[in-house]
Amino acid sequence: MKYIYFLIYSNITLYEASLVFTDITEQEGYETRLITLHLPEPYIRALDQLVREKFYPNRAEAIRVAVRDLLSVEAWGRKANG
Repeated sequence: MKYIYFLIYSNITLYEASLVFTDITEQEGYETRLITLHLPEPYIRALDQLVREKFYPNRAEAIRVAVRDLLSVEAWGRKANG
């Protein structure tokens, strides 16, 4: 949600916002780890399109945002509500 509020009030693109904000894990000093991910070709083409249109700086950042958003609802959100 912080991206959305920032975009509404500052009138910048998602790409610019992704450069301003860092993932919460990076803010808390966690290092990133490499994983292997197999995706269907249509997903990869769609990710590449988002990067070309400057919504995200690269595939990895788009995937990080998607995973973070999923976890905030499915894993961390349940703990807060339960």
